[in-house]
Amino acid sequence: MRRPEAQTHPHAARARPSTINRGHRNAGLAAVDVAIMDFAEKVALDPTRITEADAETLRHYGLSDLDVFQVVLAVCLRRFFSGVVSAVGTVPDQEYEKLAPEIRTAIDAFGRPRSA
Repeated sequence: MRRPEAQTHPHAARARPSTINRGHRNAGLAAVDVAIMDFAEKVALDPTRITEADAETLRHYGLSDLDVFQVVLAVCLRRFFSGVVSAVGTVPDQEYEKLAPEIRTAIDAFGRPRSA
């Protein structure tokens, strides 16, 4: 994806995963990144609600149809993977346990607590 605005935005370098996890709209991200995250969130919650207007919002920021498709693929693959991991009761490995708590929270399958 080409996102020149993200590279030149003065706050883009300051956005930390823990800040984004608390709320991406107030994390100092470039407008294009907020739009991508809003779109991804909508896809994750209910892909059937996505409209042409949603894709057009991303195009407004310079994303191509391929870029939009790649966002959809990334979100849907994540949903699929998280569903499989949850359904089979996968337990995190030692590397997962070494991650900072805010990172574990951000990547955990749908935010559900895991039992070891």
